[in-house]
Amino acid sequence: MNTVAKLFEFGSRDARLIADRHTDTVFPIARFASRGQVEKRREELAFNALMAAGLYPLPEKTPLNVRREVVLRCDGYTVEKIMFETRPGFWSTGNLYMPSRLEAPAPAILNVIGHWEKQRLTRAEDADYPQQLANFAKMGFVCLVTDMVGKVDSRQITHEYGRDEKELWCSNALGAQLWNNIRALDLLCGMPEVDENRIGMTGASGGGSQTLLLALVDERVKAAAPINMISLRMQGGCQCENAPGLRRDTENAEMCAMLAPRPLLLAGSTGDWTQCQETEEYPAVLEAYRHYGAEGNVWHYYQAAGHQYNAR
Repeated sequence: MNTVAKLFEFGSRDARLIADRHTDTVFPIARFASRGQVEKRREELAFNALMAAGLYPLPEKTPLNVRREVVLRCDGYTVEKIMFETRPGFWSTGNLYMPSRLEAPAPAILNVIGHWEKQRLTRAEDADYPQQLANFAKMGFVCLVTDMVGKVDSRQITHEYGRDEKELWCSNALGAQLWNNIRALDLLCGMPEVDENRIGMTGASGGGSQTLLLALVDERVKAAAPINMISLRMQGGCQCENAPGLRRDTENAEMCAMLAPRPLLLAGSTGDWTQCQETEEYPAVLEAYRHYGAEGNVWHYYQAAGHQYNAR
């Protein structure tokens, strides 16, 4: 091989000459030849997610010291204020929507919110969380909804926590939120009103990112609905959805495929980065489910709309 050819071969492997991958890179579809490949990859990605979040090994689970107070009694449901201590001195805040006629143990939903400024209090055309949660409670679900770190009542640290030197120690907003959500599952599993074998999770946008990551690392999430998030084109625009090393050689659609064979609802819209979900991400995820004979456990909903979690 002559010198020019050697230099060309070396240069083709030089990372400085390769286009950077980032959150808006269009990623190729991950393929799996067997169920064994899916399970091996799931183990790798779950480990990687916990490492990036600074949660490997998992921290000690200290007492939750739950505080609950009924604040509204409505037709068919009640609303409670709730706070629980996910780490000593650090609290997660939110609401519990409880069916008035509870058939215990009941199924439960952990509802996490994206970057709507008013969070669980949002009442708008693109998302009406009090109405959504009331509907779930009237259907018989125990519903726990929590604030993002640094939002509404959860302001002990800012939503931008973890930049610069903190990330060198894997201390970041993504890890704080993921740990809050793991402890939220602990709370639900410990409630006598809840059937721990029937806990689902949903969220849109940044809430979809939270849903994806928790379901990936914690199989107590028995069904997941990440809304308007799963895409090969955008992986999340906030640091609470990104941590160093989280998506090393992977992206959200592949991580979503790792939820097989658990029930999964994908939802996308024409007006955001999920615009190709019907023809790209959904078929890719479905392929992983086929290795389990579980094609009937994954559903897709697609509509002409903007970025939202609307009434449809």
